[in-house]
Amino acid sequence: MVNWFWTNCLKALVILAVLMIPAVGYVSAQPDNPFKPTALNSIATALQSAIQGKGDPANTPLALVTNDLSPFWIAGQIGSQRAASEIGSPVILNAPRKPGDKLAQQKIVQSFIDDGYKGIAFSAIDPISIESTVADGIAKGINFITFDSDASNTKRLLYLGTDNYEAGVSAGKALLQALGAKGGKVVGLVGAMTAQNAIDRVQGIKDALKDSNVTLSTVMVDDLDPLKAEDNAENALIHYPDLAALVGIYSYDGPAAGKALKVTNMVGKVKIVAFDLAPETIELLKEGTVSAAIGQRPY
Repeated sequence: MVNWFWTNCLKALVILAVLMIPAVGYVSAQPDNPFKPTALNSIATALQSAIQGKGDPANTPLALVTNDLSPFWIAGQIGSQRAASEIGSPVILNAPRKPGDKLAQQKIVQSFIDDGYKGIAFSAIDPISIESTVADGIAKGINFITFDSDASNTKRLLYLGTDNYEAGVSAGKALLQALGAKGGKVVGLVGAMTAQNAIDRVQGIKDALKDSNVTLSTVMVDDLDPLKAEDNAENALIHYPDLAALVGIYSYDGPAAGKALKVTNMVGKVKIVAFDLAPETIELLKEGTVSAAIGQRPY
């Protein structure tokens, strides 16, 4: 499957890298300067025309750095290689071996900087701790963009991805619909609360549930470990015997919640709202274990 998100992510990187646009004052997805994702294809086409004869993509190595090696990124890797074949630039994808390891992510990004890569895209595990690393790269003329989880204070050129706050609002509305007049307590499952996508999704959920009969009691962190996520879900069922729903904020959290409900024979008694459309989540949707999923439409 060709991945639209990643293909355009790579096109954006190569265009910026070949042009060597200074990494300041460019388009960013801020409230006062919104980036329109629907215009990305036309922007890419226009920029490709503008750089004809002004650089050699073959000498423009690009790197993508994710937050872990979960199955969520498989489609992204396929899309990045499709983009690489189209633009003619060498592209590599890397991620920390230990999920959510912010120090490892910094070292990976730094290694690409030291090796002279022209453009680097990353999904920030911790937007604060990586600032100095990105600043070093920008000082050396390297262009950065973020995807999936932003790091807006790093002077990256743009963020490509979901409006995670609005995604959280959608999840909150799905919880309200799933629980109906009865309402109840909800526990969130998340990989890391340092990542901006997690922060924004949780805030969106809280705002959507404000002044309602549904309460987000707590958010349990699993350090991007699916097994720990399942343990957290089981512990939530024990600690909150009146639990009404679980909300899985990372891609594997929905399937982890589903496994916990099946182990404890709570399917149908506790609702699940999930993020992303992992194959397991789709199956859980079909069988009714998951009530709703908020997908990023990465294709």
